[in-house]
Amino acid sequence: MLAFLSIALLSLIGTSSCTSRVFHTETTEKNEEAEEDDFGNVSDSTWKYWIRQEMSALIVERTIKEDPEGEIFKEISWSNMAYDSSNLLEALLVSDVLTEEDGSYEFNNDKYDWNGGNYDVAYAIFETSQYHLEVSWCGSSIRGDEYIEEYIDRNFHKYNSKEEYLKSIERYVNCQEN
Repeated sequence: MLAFLSIALLSLIGTSSCTSRVFHTETTEKNEEAEEDDFGNVSDSTWKYWIRQEMSALIVERTIKEDPEGEIFKEISWSNMAYDSSNLLEALLVSDVLTEEDGSYEFNNDKYDWNGGNYDVAYAIFETSQYHLEVSWCGSSIRGDEYIEEYIDRNFHKYNSKEEYLKSIERYVNCQEN
């Protein structure tokens, strides 16, 4: 009887872990599909949040291209319990958003590298930076957060997918649209 219960228990544990792995795989596949899908069933606030995240990353990227020594980021103080950094440049380096080579900085385009795959932290840094960065490469100077809101006011509901928005945002940040 004890042997039967042991075998039954082991088969339940084995089934349980197999089910868990299948569930995890299915969940991961669904999440990947959702990331690539359009926002047809998502609220306006979620759309806007996503647009702000993508624009913030591109503005930081463009800013570092304009200022490869990172001087502007050194001037912005940053304090966060997760990082031992005194300015935004250090936070961007610690979170692997920027890389340094010979005193010059480059933006890391692979967001899955940011902070070991936790790119929410990087987006928090981007969000903070928008209140301090000036977007001046398209003519007149405008604060980053205002620049983003201007884009949203002009383009919200204009596109149907992430891909369309990403192309539009890239053109906008590079002064090729609006």
